[in-house]
Amino acid sequence: MINNLLVTYIFVLSTISIFFLNFFFKDVLFSNYTNQFIFFLLPLIWPGVAHGSLDYEVGKKIGLIKKNYQSILFFMAYVSIAVSFSIFWFFLPNISLLIFLTFSIFHFGSSDQVFFIEKKIQFFEIILRGGLPILIPIFFHKEKVYEIFELLFVDYLFLEKIFPFFYYCNFLLIPIFFYILFFLLRNNQIPIQKKSIFLIEIFFMIFCFVLFEPLISFSIYFCFLHSIRHLINEKNNLNFSTLTVILKTLPLTFLTIISLFFIFLFIENFEYKFISILFISLASLTIPHMYLVFLSRKSQ
Repeated sequence: MINNLLVTYIFVLSTISIFFLNFFFKDVLFSNYTNQFIFFLLPLIWPGVAHGSLDYEVGKKIGLIKKNYQSILFFMAYVSIAVSFSIFWFFLPNISLLIFLTFSIFHFGSSDQVFFIEKKIQFFEIILRGGLPILIPIFFHKEKVYEIFELLFVDYLFLEKIFPFFYYCNFLLIPIFFYILFFLLRNNQIPIQKKSIFLIEIFFMIFCFVLFEPLISFSIYFCFLHSIRHLINEKNNLNFSTLTVILKTLPLTFLTIISLFFIFLFIENFEYKFISILFISLASLTIPHMYLVFLSRKSQ
């Protein structure tokens, strides 16, 4: 419970701090995609990208890796799935986007939930938590989302066809939220702190995704809520110390820094192409990462 509360504090304080920075220094810090990327560079690397660094340890814990040769097979399978999805995205970006959005809703929702044992609302919390980061930007920042998705090679006419569906899905989140709220108000067995964590996080997620541009809001959520909660959860599941978690995530962190350095040096039109690289890479890595998280939850 204390760990969840810590994540909530970090997310709330980060959101409020960036709100004031955006209010007073928007033209300097957030005027274009390059500035936004530079501002969030460090948290995107750690804990952002680094939060998947423990997947190897998760694989060992759930029994996928028992012998040395299985370590090689694990890495080969992991990388092959990610690379295959990247290639798939290049040839079929429209379908790939739908897969990514669908998987993201499930992954974000299941990873960030706090009601694990309350079966009556567990599914609805997953839909609500997973839906907010994906659906709200489409509702409130449609043109910006169009712009980003077109940079991911998605066809504009395709977006025009699918966006009404995602747009109106926002209205489904309203009764889901009130159902959960009604359940929490009637259930006295759930600790008040747990209820507070849920309500505060949902409020600030809505605040974040309504107020900020999509790239800013996603970076806040991804870095300061999703990634940190995942690292803390895996730290507890693996019985690691904080120092061990940091050391285990260092190799991927350094690899990410080196990769970004070469991207910055050799890619022209960095402001736009980094979005393509960042999101397609995240989408590709999400597939094996999400499957491992699913297997880990199933084994608990």
